[in-house]
Amino acid sequence: MDKQIDPHMMPFFLEGKTEDDCVLIIHGFTGSPASVRPLAEFLNRKGNGFNVKCMLLPEHGTDMADLFRSRWKKWYSAGVSEFKELKKRFRNVHVIGFSMGGNIALCMAASLDVAKLVTISTPILIKNKMAYFAEFLGLFRKYHYWWKSTPLEGELTFDHPPGYPGMPVRSIAEVRKITIASFNRLRRVKQPILISQSLKDKTVHPKSPYLIYDLTESSYKEFLLLHNARHNAIISPDREHLFKAIEAFLLKRP
Repeated sequence: MDKQIDPHMMPFFLEGKTEDDCVLIIHGFTGSPASVRPLAEFLNRKGNGFNVKCMLLPEHGTDMADLFRSRWKKWYSAGVSEFKELKKRFRNVHVIGFSMGGNIALCMAASLDVAKLVTISTPILIKNKMAYFAEFLGLFRKYHYWWKSTPLEGELTFDHPPGYPGMPVRSIAEVRKITIASFNRLRRVKQPILISQSLKDKTVHPKSPYLIYDLTESSYKEFLLLHNARHNAIISPDREHLFKAIEAFLLKRP
């Protein structure tokens, strides 16, 4: 990476007691491991649960200028590399992807020996139609900054930002490319899968989780709708319900 990683956004590994199993969690576009840490800590159970690795995607956790130069294939390759490293130690490596991290996870599951797969708020289709014109819009505006929103009652907040304060507009085109790549690989996904979607999500098109459910060839599927969650369900008032569902799914034996 071009710049020093923000210490609050560093990748981390939590040692657990499941000797053969490890969970790889992939954060979303502009985010970092900090944005998915609540889920990681729940699954780890203070060392009494799963081994958990939260990776940092390339050109994340530094500066938005780095992200401007990044491409989706580099994010995907990083996920593959992390998976292969974990497979050297663990027999079963499960992959959880939040948002765009779910698209990376789907692509990985189509070609790698992923044990189980979880997608959280993963866009096969993007709700905002302007995303489909990102390369053109990027000619006129380099960055878009997030609106500050009031947290929902019961929603977690962070002491430090868990990601960038915005995004390079042209980089949305790279997100679009990986949504297309994951869509094209759905029928090659055969692992057990849990698909979770927030009903108050303003980023993911509501057809997305149903496309994942209908087109994957998995012999075992679970579908979870969260009624009181926005895009990042991991910090939502429904997070405990989500976390317990994921834990139960991962512990379930074929």
